Amino acid sequence: QTVPPEKNPLPPPPVNILANAVSSREIIVRWQPPSHKYNVQFYFVEYYRINNPSNVISIRSDTVEIVLTDLEPFTLYSIRVRSHTAQDHGIYSDPLEVKTLEDVPSAPQKLYIVRKEKDRVTLQWDPPSEQNGIITRYIILYNHQKDVPEKLWQSLEQNGTVTEATITGISDTNYYFKVGACTKQGQGHFSPTIEIKPLLCTISCGQEGTNVAPQEKGTSFLKDQRL
Repeated sequence: QTVPPEKNPLPPPPVNILANAVSSREIIVRWQPPSHKYNVQFYFVEYYRINNPSNVISIRSDTVEIVLTDLEPFTLYSIRVRSHTAQDHGIYSDPLEVKTLEDVPSAPQKLYIVRKEKDRVTLQWDPPSEQNGIITRYIILYNHQKDVPEKLWQSLEQNGTVTEATITGISDTNYYFKVGACTKQGQGHFSPTIEIKPLLCTISCGQEGTNVAPQEKGTSFLKDQRL
């Protein structure tokens, strides 16, 4: 009776696997091969976002390191590696979890204005849709002229956990406002500029012989307009 030859054992996973974020969109993965007796020819690296485990990506590597690119900023990834021989492959390694670095955020959203008093304006907004890190502060720019360099606009800073600010010293003239968000990597784009317009009320007269009482001095209402 002929005894069938023993099947070559499956290669174990690589060893000493390390993964480090090198930027907001790249992670470098390095490892060492298992024992030479397995004659490993190449590897597959599998990774996915922890918050989206169904979207798994696998990449072949013919060396003992690879750079994962086009990742999402400030996002936690699960990474594991598998060894391949010319005919077969083994199991994946235990997963490593690595978070990409922070990046600048996108612009805050839905900036709008409420004027509470004659010389006081309150702004509110939504955080950026892509925060790309921890928002450390917001920068509010305001000015009564729109078409001047941003460095000439007045500015106010607000804590990154607060999405509202009150600006005082506003006069009865057109004002323009925009807001930007910051992470430790820097400031992102400003929101679209919005404009506030005072429409001043004046003394009016009715028909001849009839006086119409004037409104209180300084009374006004404001038009809120997104540019």
